[in-house]
Amino acid sequence: MPDCRVQDFTRVDSCCRSYMQKKFNYLVLAASCLFLFASCSSSALLAKKREREKYHDQVSKQDPARAAAWQSAAEFALKHPLAIPVPYAETGIFSGDRPDATGFYFMAKEGQKITISLKRTGANAPTVFAELFEADDLRKPKHIRSADTSFNFIEYISPVSSNYILRIQPVLGGSGKYE
Repeated sequence: MPDCRVQDFTRVDSCCRSYMQKKFNYLVLAASCLFLFASCSSSALLAKKREREKYHDQVSKQDPARAAAWQSAAEFALKHPLAIPVPYAETGIFSGDRPDATGFYFMAKEGQKITISLKRTGANAPTVFAELFEADDLRKPKHIRSADTSFNFIEYISPVSSNYILRIQPVLGGSGKYE
C-alpha cells in the first residue's frame, strides 16, 4: 500500500482510491484469466489423447515420414469411406507392407444401437484402432468413440438420425485378418 501519511485528508482519500483501483484492476484481470481457463478446459487444453493419437505421436518421433503416410491413410479413409448397409459384416486383410486404413459409411436412426465388434485373427494379429465418427458433414467428421485396442468393441446409441463413419487402422507394419 502506498505511503498515505499526510495531514491533508483530501490527499489520503485520493491515495486510498488509487490503491483500491489497482486492487480492483488486479481482481478483474484474475477473474478474466479464470474465465478464459474455464472456457478452454473442456476443449483442447485438457482433452485426453486417444490411443491412436498417442501411437501417432510415438511413431512421429521415431520415423516422421512413415507417421505422415500413416496419418494420410487415416484421413483418406475418413474422406472416402465405403458406403455399407446395416447390419454389415466383413472379413478383410491388412497386408502390413504399407500404411493402411479403411472407412465404412452408414446411417443410423434416432435411438438405434450401433454395435461394432472387430475380431483380429492369426497368431500375430496386429493392434488395430477402431474409431466411430459422426459424419453429417463429410468434410469434418466428429469423433464419437474409440474402441479399446484390447477388445475392439464399440457400443453407441444414436441420439438423432445421423450418418456415421467407422475407421479401422492397424499399427504400422501390422498384418493380419480381421472380421
